Amino acid sequence: MKRTYLLLYALTILLSCNSPSAETPEACTVRTLRVVSEPFSRGIELSGNVVARYESVLGFQVGGRIISRSVDVGNIVKTGELIAELDPIDYELQVKNLKSEMESALSNYKTALTDEQRFYNLKKENALSQNQYDRQLNIMKLAQGRLESVKAQLQIAQNALQYTRLYCGYPGVISAIFVEAGQVVDKGQAIVRLIRTEGLEVAVSLPENSLSKLSHAQLEISLWGDPQAKYKGTIREISPEADPKTRTYLAKIHINQPDHRLTLGRTVQVRFTPKISKSHLRLPITAIRWERGKAMVWVVDKNKLIAMPREVSIGPALGNEVSITSGLTDGEIVVTAGIHKLSPDQTVRILD
Repeated sequence: MKRTYLLLYALTILLSCNSPSAETPEACTVRTLRVVSEPFSRGIELSGNVVARYESVLGFQVGGRIISRSVDVGNIVKTGELIAELDPIDYELQVKNLKSEMESALSNYKTALTDEQRFYNLKKENALSQNQYDRQLNIMKLAQGRLESVKAQLQIAQNALQYTRLYCGYPGVISAIFVEAGQVVDKGQAIVRLIRTEGLEVAVSLPENSLSKLSHAQLEISLWGDPQAKYKGTIREISPEADPKTRTYLAKIHINQPDHRLTLGRTVQVRFTPKISKSHLRLPITAIRWERGKAMVWVVDKNKLIAMPREVSIGPALGNEVSITSGLTDGEIVVTAGIHKLSPDQTVRILD
């Protein structure tokens, strides 16, 4: 019996050695995508606001005490509308005084001119010497110069009197007021801040990673809540510095043909369509793996369901996708999820 058991044990060992030692590896479940060539020019939509291109701080051209203010914050003003007024008494007195001086200077000039003409006739008759005539001619010229000087001073005083009333030079909205009635202000001191309602434009923040592409894109502007209102525009300027918090660049967009629906502060949607006509293959970033500085993807044989690595060339990125410029063709199946579990000639099971 003991010999029989030993014989059976030896036979079992021999049979196990002749059987296969390794099982076929299980298929790896992955998610795939069939790549299709299409234009890499999808539009990007960003929100923006209608803002004023011009904003001014208004002030008096003369100093004095404010006796009235005709506007408040938020008021819509028209061209020529009164903003504020200074006490004009001192300027009126100055004008009155210079008018009196001008009358006196005019009288002196007329007298000197009459004497010059009389002296000139006497000189022609040799009744006066040349020196006597020249002396009277100089008196006339001095009187004339005095008259011109007083006229200029009077004009300046009259202008200063007009400057005691501050008018709006163009239509806009009062956004801030810096003084009150009764306050004494200096020449050029800020009185109000005016936002012009002419020359409206759109302000939008451009993401840092798409700045170069969006700066040359075609633009279409639509109003929030009114998608039928659409406008064309062009980027007028881009801030040279990024916002330190959002890392975006402020862009100002000129509106080609604005209408009454575009009002200050209204929210708009700006659609950027990149000017790229060449077609590209696009893949999610999750399909790319890097090996020794080279971009690789796993391509699945659709008949054998076997994954093989392949090197590709990557083009520009757009969001969570990248364009593939070479290495793939239309219709090929690429693994997009599960790439780190694969090995060459790996059998795969496609999810969904």
